[in-house]
Amino acid sequence: GCLDALGRRYERKELLVELSRKRDAHPLLLVEHARELSDDFRELEEAESLARRLVRTMPHDSNCLELLALVRWRQLRRDEALELYRFAASPECNERLARLLYATGCKEDAKALLERMIDDPGSDDEYIFASDFYARKFGGRRSGACTELLRASRTMVVDESHRGTPEAGVAGVLRREG
Repeated sequence: GCLDALGRRYERKELLVELSRKRDAHPLLLVEHARELSDDFRELEEAESLARRLVRTMPHDSNCLELLALVRWRQLRRDEALELYRFAASPECNERLARLLYATGCKEDAKALLERMIDDPGSDDEYIFASDFYARKFGGRRSGACTELLRASRTMVVDESHRGTPEAGVAGVLRREG
């Protein structure tokens, strides 16, 4: 969008500050502003304030809860962050929670969460993540499904003239092969 087109963080941040100060600022704009702030350790307090405001406004929105959890994690308030990820219970939060539990040594909790995600996934993506992560961490598989798929696929030589557009180069190779 237009924020990405700006490119430089300070310009993006200035625009977000200006727009989010408006009384009728859209909540998604506030989420974006808080995410931007959460990337800078010095601005975590302001990010938390915005995230808490969003949670008060939309208490059942998993994006707001996920944002507050992210800020709390970066503030090193790990237990609070994990509880927020659990409470949000969206596929994205479940994925983040599983990764964090595993990374912090709570492997049995991660395993139980992954098994629940496999048995009753909130989305196709959640199922794919959970089954792949479970297989790699608890099933002895060394690489993920995407890596295995890439290794099993054939290699194509594409003309250098397609350096910026590899898909077009592959399409050309396949067309020539029939």
